[in-house]
Amino acid sequence: SSVIGVYFGTQIFHGANFGSAVDEKAFLKRMVTIENYPILDRWYKIDIRIQWDMQTYMVLIDDEIVTSKQSFHADDVDGIRLSVYRSVDVWFDEMYVGFDNTMEFVCPVSLRTGTGTAAPEQRSWSFEEVHGGNSNGYTEYYQMTRHYNFLSTVGSIPFDGQGEIKDNQDIKLQYADGDYPITQGNIHAGALVYLTDSLRSGKRPLDQSYTSASPKGLWYGAKDGAGGAGDGRQFWYTEYNYKSSLSPVLNGGVAACSSQDLISWRFEGIVFHYTNLSDMVFGTDGPFYVERPKVLFNAATSSYVMWAVMDNNARSLAMSAIATSVYEDGPFLFRRSFYPDGNRTRDQVIYKTDQQTAVLGRTYYQTVEFILPGAIMQPVWESAKGRDGVINFRSNYHRAVYDIGYDNYNDIYNQRWRTEDVEYKVMCVNQNTGEEREVPSGQYNADGFICNDPEERKVVIGQGVAPKGFKILTSRFVSPNDSENSWWRPTSVPGVESQAWSSNYRDGYCGIRKLNDDLNIKDPNLANFIPVARNTCSNIADNPVHETMQDKLIGVLRIVNTRRAKFIALSQLTEDYLDTTGALSAFEGELESGNLISMIVEMGQFSFTSGSTIQSTFRPPVRSEYDTAVDYKTRFRQYILNVNDRASYSLACVIDGDCPVNFRDQLKKGHK
Repeated sequence: SSVIGVYFGTQIFHGANFGSAVDEKAFLKRMVTIENYPILDRWYKIDIRIQWDMQTYMVLIDDEIVTSKQSFHADDVDGIRLSVYRSVDVWFDEMYVGFDNTMEFVCPVSLRTGTGTAAPEQRSWSFEEVHGGNSNGYTEYYQMTRHYNFLSTVGSIPFDGQGEIKDNQDIKLQYADGDYPITQGNIHAGALVYLTDSLRSGKRPLDQSYTSASPKGLWYGAKDGAGGAGDGRQFWYTEYNYKSSLSPVLNGGVAACSSQDLISWRFEGIVFHYTNLSDMVFGTDGPFYVERPKVLFNAATSSYVMWAVMDNNARSLAMSAIATSVYEDGPFLFRRSFYPDGNRTRDQVIYKTDQQTAVLGRTYYQTVEFILPGAIMQPVWESAKGRDGVINFRSNYHRAVYDIGYDNYNDIYNQRWRTEDVEYKVMCVNQNTGEEREVPSGQYNADGFICNDPEERKVVIGQGVAPKGFKILTSRFVSPNDSENSWWRPTSVPGVESQAWSSNYRDGYCGIRKLNDDLNIKDPNLANFIPVARNTCSNIADNPVHETMQDKLIGVLRIVNTRRAKFIALSQLTEDYLDTTGALSAFEGELESGNLISMIVEMGQFSFTSGSTIQSTFRPPVRSEYDTAVDYKTRFRQYILNVNDRASYSLACVIDGDCPVNFRDQLKKGHK
């Protein structure tokens, strides 16, 4: 008996496991109609694909599936028989029996419930690629930091509010799988290419276009082939992942189908095999595969150019692959793999604008950095204090507002001559032993004398007498040599590096002075001495009162926050469609509809054009109008390495301009 058969007559039938006798009445009862109106005087291509493990078969006429999943029963096939039982002329050509090199690929099947395809699951950008680095997909904020100084924190709420943004994940579409959920492969408008006037674009007219019948009762069809009445087809190219038990050469490739009505699809063949792919950037070993192939016809080179996303099993490449063919149904020759304009991509499509310019569209993610100079805290004025923490008002005033009265060592020379700066005291000194004893004021001996005469003599020390509760006359001079006057230093903010007041005292171009102005305490010239103010040539007033200003953005440039977003780049292709010219336009955006290949971008829809400007897709860091100040490290340092190394007489001041510092004079408006 016959295992599987196809019958051509006034109708086309198929059947399985029927008797071999060609008896039309009995023979045709075992068969099922698959074509009602066969056409006279034309070639038909008949394919019978057998799945032995499933004991099923399908029949294709002119590479279109007309029936599938039909059962049969047999262990093997031992021959092919061609039978003719009417007086008709029949030609047979190119009969092939062998293994199925189509990788069991099936073109789309349209049903009431929708269209099913053999395309694999569609994966896009992974979650890690969408968000970059170690992000969990959420916007990240800085932890708040509180800077303390000598001011009281009573009544303040620590860490009130929210920290500044550290990493802004400004991405709308995000799923556990990445930018889009993993979905079963489907037909997308952007993947279709409409071809006319080519070897495979001619199509058999629809049944209703058959307008006349032959005398034998067979229908005449309209002219077939390129340029005929039915010329023009939509071609769909799709990746197809397959594991062959026969040869690794058959482990996947790009399949092509075409249709005149998007319902019935014609199989155009496996036009490209994965085994031909190679990594021309890093030279890594495969296996490789492609995703989202798209083909354009290049009239200048009379060739079909395929662009696709190429990757490996680890999905670590995300590069573009290009193949070309002189025929729309292949075979396509692998030409190159690379990163167009330096971009990794998993979502790309090629198309022509309404000016017939070939453009590569692709999406990519980038983290844009926002750069600001580091914030430098400004000094906060504080009062000079003693070791006990109590304000030293005299030192505080003198270091805030220079007063010559506090800077004149010889201010009480008259009183010193008269020893009025020494407390009045009477001492009786034994003339033999030199022993001294102090005699309290108003105390006399039995003879009515202060000292015992003649063995003692009276010595008066000092003339200073202070009212009760007061001290005797002392100089108002604030000495830098007194450690109590130099103990306190400003420490209000981290950027302040102060030196002792005794060092600041010597910072000016007045230099290191003798505190007594080289005049002995008994020098008669003191009567004519006029003290000279040192407020213009020294840094004695090293702690002048000043306002508290906001932090200044003058430190080292740093990344204050980042923003992750999705971008679309449109690159003009070269004349041969094998590279980009460098002319491109890029903008930020996401597509709610899905990947770029899901869009109808032909003929300039959405104004997706590349422009003519040579540029890069790289988004440079965004900088503010502020910049690092040259002196940001030293502005609030009263010395650099050693005390007085910024003195007016130092080389740092004379040559480099790094001169004495009091913090008020270093404060500036704005961020400079």
